[in-house]
Amino acid sequence: MGLTGTVTLDAQGDPNAVFIFRMGSTLTTASASDVNLINGAQACNVFWQVGSSATLGTGSSFRGNILALTSITVTTGVVISGRVLARNGAVTLDTNTITTADCAASQLSITVPASANLSSGTPGGTISGHLGSVTVDASGFSSWTATVSATDFTSGGGSPARTIPKSSVSQWSGPVTAQTGSGTATPGQVTSAQAQNLSISRTAFSLQSGGPVTGVTWNPTLIISVPASVLAGDYTGTVTHSVL
Repeated sequence: MGLTGTVTLDAQGDPNAVFIFRMGSTLTTASASDVNLINGAQACNVFWQVGSSATLGTGSSFRGNILALTSITVTTGVVISGRVLARNGAVTLDTNTITTADCAASQLSITVPASANLSSGTPGGTISGHLGSVTVDASGFSSWTATVSATDFTSGGGSPARTIPKSSVSQWSGPVTAQTGSGTATPGQVTSAQAQNLSISRTAFSLQSGGPVTGVTWNPTLIISVPASVLAGDYTGTVTHSVL
């Protein structure tokens, strides 16, 4: 295999994408050639399996891990992100820079607003408002599901007359407001007509297929049907988002 100019490896938004190149005999790169990584590709996941020996040309930029059966010659000024490993012969270097390519850790997390203050209402009426931006960071994950649940809303001692049960609390996720990565994340409830009460945990957003979405943000709406029997006061409750 001979490399000249620039070869580009495109992970298409998947940081776990693996590239394996196998050659029966030699690997030779031209002077000033370059292995370019885009859209999440990582040098730690690029492997060059060489049947005999490898030679990297002067001033070239190389990414990935070379596993050569015989020997490896790295000529003057080559910059490598990865490893150069020879099984039976020598690895020869000449004024080179070699950096170990460590894979970025996969992470799955969710961030939510610390608090939200909805509008006021009256017994027997309805209160609604946005909770604020909810963001899933799903780097390295090709599928995930975010869920939402709630507690009862109470005021004072939380007696029946001062409790809005969670069955009276509904939410709808709405559309994506920001996204990174390829693929399509699906809201659990697209419109207000699809709002679901939070008497049980509900799906807020999910990615099941279609490529990794490394980040997605939405601004859910909470709708509270105030029972006619409750007393006036300031009511508080907890809305919990989680992702798996």
